[in-house]
Amino acid sequence: MKFLRYLSETVIYANSKELNIIRKAIEEEWKKFNKGKYDRNRTGVNKAMKVAAKSVTKSIKDLEFDVRVGKGWQTKGYTYADTPKHFLGMEYSTKEAIDEWNGDKKYFDSWLDDFMNLVEHELVHIEQFRKILKAKGDIEKVKDVLHDLKSKSHDVHDDKMVAYLDDHLEIMAHAKKADSELSHYDKYELLDMLKKSDVIDNEIAMESSDFSNYYFYMRDEYPKIWRKFLKYLVMFIQKRKDK
Repeated sequence: MKFLRYLSETVIYANSKELNIIRKAIEEEWKKFNKGKYDRNRTGVNKAMKVAAKSVTKSIKDLEFDVRVGKGWQTKGYTYADTPKHFLGMEYSTKEAIDEWNGDKKYFDSWLDDFMNLVEHELVHIEQFRKILKAKGDIEKVKDVLHDLKSKSHDVHDDKMVAYLDDHLEIMAHAKKADSELSHYDKYELLDMLKKSDVIDNEIAMESSDFSNYYFYMRDEYPKIWRKFLKYLVMFIQKRKDK
């Protein structure tokens, strides 16, 4: 009970070293892609990403990283707790990636920034798994905790999307991704902006999809969920280093 209270009252970050490992692995394969090691088409992009994923898995002791081509345009991530390695998978669109991979570095960097924002969201979950495993000492107990947390949300809400957004491990991860999407704002400026509804409508909600999901979809109909999300977001912003 004390540990679950800890989970609900603290903010958990993605491991910054692991974020750098993943980013650098993809950047290295992109450089090779541009030098002709891979075919400069969608198949070449996917081969490069697969090689990068294998490199990440070798570099991070308790994490298996996998990438695969999704059916649509949207990039998606998914995780599960396991032993000896937790799992992080990413689905992405080579249709979307190919132009950026074949363009100037600034276009590739923009694509990679978007991809890494989602990776960071999923790495927050990996850190949650690690903390639960450290506290519980057994992977099956970790899975029990995760199942119980998810079940509580689904027991309360019939709507699957609402239940998903009300899972407090998801609330934390979405809040961190919103913080990253809004990182170009000074932290004090952003905290002040969050107090002004007209600024939220016209700026913040337009710049962060994760913020928008909670603001437009949850705020009025599910104010408790909205307040949980806002609490985590403010905690992440407040913990930023001053520029």
